[in-house]
Amino acid sequence: MKCNQCGTDNVEGTRYCKTCGNALETGQTQSQMDFQPTPQNSPQMSQNPNNMNYGNGIACMVLGIVSIVFGCTPLIGLICGIIAIIMNRKDVQMGFETSYHKAGLICGIIGVCLGAIALIYWIVWLSAFACVASNPGYFH
Repeated sequence: MKCNQCGTDNVEGTRYCKTCGNALETGQTQSQMDFQPTPQNSPQMSQNPNNMNYGNGIACMVLGIVSIVFGCTPLIGLICGIIAIIMNRKDVQMGFETSYHKAGLICGIIGVCLGAIALIYWIVWLSAFACVASNPGYFH
């Protein structure tokens, strides 16, 4: 689906152009496209959907970075990485993809891999410790 304003090719079914934020024609009337529910008490929110979604992109990136930093603790690394990947996929399906989303996806994947490696390491280490601890003659 091509944008009438900038000519960018967008994914079929998206409501807004991923480059300029222009509303794409989807067979809806103009009044349906203009309606965007916003919270009443937040005047600082922009009406441009790309600007509103930078927060999700930044959140994806921060969660991805946290998953890398805490990759040695399997639960935190895995959970943050998985959430970063899921948030990224949801935003991309809605037609929003920024460099923050890409960075969040890459960091999330790396964090999930590190968390999985750390989980395997801890399972092997704990099972080896359990085997040694269960054999009292080993220490004499």
